[in-house]
Amino acid sequence: MKKSKLVILRNAAILVLSLIMLVAGIGCLYADNLLNKINYVSPDDSSKVKTGSLFADDSAAGTGNEKAGTVGGLYHDDAITNILLLGVDDYQKNDSGRSDSMMLVS
Repeated sequence: MKKSKLVILRNAAILVLSLIMLVAGIGCLYADNLLNKINYVSPDDSSKVKTGSLFADDSAAGTGNEKAGTVGGLYHDDAITNILLLGVDDYQKNDSGRSDSMMLVS
């Protein structure tokens, strides 16, 4: 009797582990399928990028970002200014204070 219970438990454990592995495998295949549907264009391959105007009227396209482009692989526009605002708490007399909040205004 004791030996048959061990065999049943072992078979049940193998069945449960097999089902878990099957579900995990199907989940991985599904995730891979979803990730393959993402349209990715390498920054080096500009031939696949569609060029076109973002504006409905082309006369509005020249207002503000004449010097936009990439610098070192990062987007750069001279018309945009970023300002970092730091909130400092300096409650003690000899303490130089610490930055407790930061806001980037663009």
